[in-house]
Amino acid sequence: MTEFQAKPKSYRGLIMRLIIIFLLIVIFILVRAVWNVYQKNTLSEESLNHTKEELKDLELQKSDLENQVSWLSLPRGREEEIRKNFSVAKEGEKVFIVVDGDMSATTTISDDDNKGWWQAIKGGFSNLFSF
Repeated sequence: MTEFQAKPKSYRGLIMRLIIIFLLIVIFILVRAVWNVYQKNTLSEESLNHTKEELKDLELQKSDLENQVSWLSLPRGREEEIRKNFSVAKEGEKVFIVVDGDMSATTTISDDDNKGWWQAIKGGFSNLFSF
């Protein structure tokens, strides 16, 4: 009869060891799953922060572009941009480009305002002798 009582104790010990091993495996799997979720969460937060920064930059760029569009919708803005980019002048104006070293400047002068003394004398004589 002692044989029958001794076997259950050894079976109980074996079963307890198997249960402990099984529980350790389950705990390991759960810890690994939680760690993977934590890593994905950290990566998602970094990605979200990066995306928020990009959004701020794009919103700033959008407001700059809207300001440019509103400026170009005005006649003065269009004229200024055309003059700046293409070096053109209106009728009756002349364009002088002065180059001095690394710096360059563009100025426009109206024909009516820039008559020299010789043109004034010449114009006066031509008015006198015209019939």
